[in-house]
Amino acid sequence: MDLTTGEVVQARITLITYLRHPGDSSRELVQEALGSYYMLLWCFERILAGRRVLNHSHRWTPSLPAVRFLDSLVRWHLEEWGKDLPVLRRRLGHDLGSLGIPFLDLRSWSSFENLHVEVLRIPLQQSAPTAGDGSD
Repeated sequence: MDLTTGEVVQARITLITYLRHPGDSSRELVQEALGSYYMLLWCFERILAGRRVLNHSHRWTPSLPAVRFLDSLVRWHLEEWGKDLPVLRRRLGHDLGSLGIPFLDLRSWSSFENLHVEVLRIPLQQSAPTAGDGSD
């Protein structure tokens, strides 16, 4: 699964729609946005895992060119989602709290933050959820 095809594209569309229509916080839309949020975070999590494998495999094979290529492919995604995901996270936390649904995204969120820092070399602006304790 990658960032530009199939289910992830649909998840991205759902998240942008949710972000651009703040007045609609129906249970159905919030739950759909939550599923899309996790789908995107898990995609970034798999990219982080692959990047780290490449970084640690340099003992056996030259992998630096592969890491640089991967970084060049995901850089703009991280730049854009680094702006939108904190806003989405805050809104989801608020909307989920209003619906009495816990928001437990800390581990997946941490992977996104780590990938953001490793590729872009700048920290992601912090954004704590407002429902649940943030742990998965």
